[in-house]
Amino acid sequence: MPHSTSPLKLRSRSQLLSCVAELDGESVGTGTGHYLHILRQVESELSRTFKALEEDGASLRQPAASSKEDSLSLYAARQEWMTSIGDIRARWDQSFSAFKKRGDFYLRRGQGRMVCVFGKVKAGKSSLGNYVAYGTDTPTPEIKETAQPRPEFFFEDSSGLNEKMSADIMAQQRQFGVGIAETTSSIQGFSLPGFTWVDTPGVDSPNASNGDLAYQYIDACDLIVFTLSSGSPQRASDRDKIVSFLRRGKPFVLVITASDDVVEDETPEGEFIRVLAMKSDFVRKEQCRRMKAFVEDALTPEEVSRADFSVVSVSARYACVGNGTQEGRWADSGMQEFFTDLFDTFQAQGTSVREKTALRDVRDCLKETLDTLNEFEVPSKAFAGVIEERQKWLEKQLRDLKAETTPVLDRLTEDLAEVFATKKQNPLYRDTLRRAFISLMAKVATDFNREIGRPPHGVPEFTLSRHSGIPDFQDIFATTKHESKLGSNIGNALGSLAGGLAGLAGGPVGAIAGGFLGSAAGEGLGGFFNETTENKVKTGDNLQAVISNSKHQMAIWLNEAVAQLEARTKDWLNKGTASSLKTLRKETGQMISAVSGSLEHLNKDFDNGNA
Repeated sequence: MPHSTSPLKLRSRSQLLSCVAELDGESVGTGTGHYLHILRQVESELSRTFKALEEDGASLRQPAASSKEDSLSLYAARQEWMTSIGDIRARWDQSFSAFKKRGDFYLRRGQGRMVCVFGKVKAGKSSLGNYVAYGTDTPTPEIKETAQPRPEFFFEDSSGLNEKMSADIMAQQRQFGVGIAETTSSIQGFSLPGFTWVDTPGVDSPNASNGDLAYQYIDACDLIVFTLSSGSPQRASDRDKIVSFLRRGKPFVLVITASDDVVEDETPEGEFIRVLAMKSDFVRKEQCRRMKAFVEDALTPEEVSRADFSVVSVSARYACVGNGTQEGRWADSGMQEFFTDLFDTFQAQGTSVREKTALRDVRDCLKETLDTLNEFEVPSKAFAGVIEERQKWLEKQLRDLKAETTPVLDRLTEDLAEVFATKKQNPLYRDTLRRAFISLMAKVATDFNREIGRPPHGVPEFTLSRHSGIPDFQDIFATTKHESKLGSNIGNALGSLAGGLAGLAGGPVGAIAGGFLGSAAGEGLGGFFNETTENKVKTGDNLQAVISNSKHQMAIWLNEAVAQLEARTKDWLNKGTASSLKTLRKETGQMISAVSGSLEHLNKDFDNGNA
């Protein structure tokens, strides 16, 4: 049996039921139904995508009348784009509605697919059936009344044992009975658009009449579901019946039910509670693997190659009351895999001659759908061009802003430095410099946002690095030295006098010699009267150095502020424009892939005479 071959991911039980509704009977068998499913999925995905586009563009506002960006208005460009793709979708919706009306005619002529559920007593058949019918194993009266589509329960036959069932009772009950004792002793079921689900008595019932009744309906079904309890799935008695069913050539799904455990957990308040949890993926996969091998061991190699069966592990209870979101429980509980197996089996079953007219109609609709999906790219390409042009314009605006702001910051720096230099108010100067920059950039950013048509979002704020490298204001001094010779002069005079008097006694030569000696002695004596002084003279200050370093710091802050402004602007530019364009292209790309593959497959069927 194929597993999860649908090109588009099935996301919920209700979505699966809507798809199965297209697989209605032999007149519109799985051949048509598969393509109807693809088209229904495109319809659903387009609806979801357009809703996402509306939400994405909700923050984009029409620019003010004073904005100079009218010719490049992203708002106007997006409005034009949304109108264009909306018109394309509206034309397709109208055409597809007409197609569905034709398809409904084919569906009403079909007999639907029939699923028969077998298994031992207490193997989870009734709980599984209730979940298929209502999305819960224990439907409440409110759920039964509001279910869409509404399952039509019926009573077909009874062994006359256990519960007393009748058509009237089932019409009132509108569900399968679930309890400790054996509850199904009759053939009962429900119909939903596209298929019928039949619940049978336990094949190993202690009441032989129940088992006999179950076997009478095997040949009437298109698909057999056989339930096994996860507590003991590998039992020889079960395998014997499974092998006998497989040898009838019916598609077959083995469902290991109740694949959950009650485990202890702790609340944030430290209270221990018991919660329902799925068995581990390893345990469940290993059970499925072993069960498949267990069945194949009882088949011949040739029978194994022909055997059309799969094994899935589920918990209807966890799907209803387990932890997490509904979508998460749907996947974790195994229900997604189980329903996908059912759907893939329906798809894989053959078509009839009566389908050919419907298939031709489907092929035409697929072609039109593919053309429509590709047509979205025409306005999208034009919108992308506007966005690219707008990005270039904004980049230029930022460059201009930086160039225009730099000289203003330079003048501001010079003026502030002149004011604070006189009193050497260094910390106050640096703080004022920073606050002045922030104030100026807030105004610059506000003007810039208004210029480009971006709605105001309060006073723009920036995260700036710490100022560093700005020196303190300082005066520059030169030091001079002055040495007084007054003492030496006095000493020289006194020494010469003394030496001269002494030299008179020795004649003229002695007087000259005595003079030198007296002068030397006088210098020694006059040294006591010499004096050297140092004087500091202001020659300037470091104002220009402070200004230069301050301008450098301003330039750093400007780069940081412009980078932040650019990032915010790009986020605003992309929100509702580039992001919306990306969403549409991604989603339509996936749809194009699915539709193209389906159309190619259908064309091959026509070419080979299979449709």
